[in-house]
Amino acid sequence: MPEGAQPASDEFPFPVPEGWGELEPFAEEKVGGDMRMFASYEFPGDVTAADAAYRALLARAGYAVSANPLMEITNDAAFTVQGPVNGDAYTGSVAFDTDADGVQRANIDLQKD
Repeated sequence: MPEGAQPASDEFPFPVPEGWGELEPFAEEKVGGDMRMFASYEFPGDVTAADAAYRALLARAGYAVSANPLMEITNDAAFTVQGPVNGDAYTGSVAFDTDADGVQRANIDLQKD
């Protein structure tokens, strides 16, 4: 776990920034034939800074991070991420938005490869 990160949980140690508030813990669900993990975290400050900091944190943790221009159309910011969690390969996205109550959140949606 890189400096400035905490594991989402003991069972699913995907790195999330320290100080981000958990809105929805990672939960596993099956979508079609695929296993998916989803969580939502409240982030402080500016979305551009939060996006850049999280990209850098995940890159330091060894994840492949890339732009996601399609998701950026409907979100405040977004990127794709790929890498292992507990030895299993995952690919997914992180999308930043603001809900109807004004809560800034990062939605993390990962699918087992």
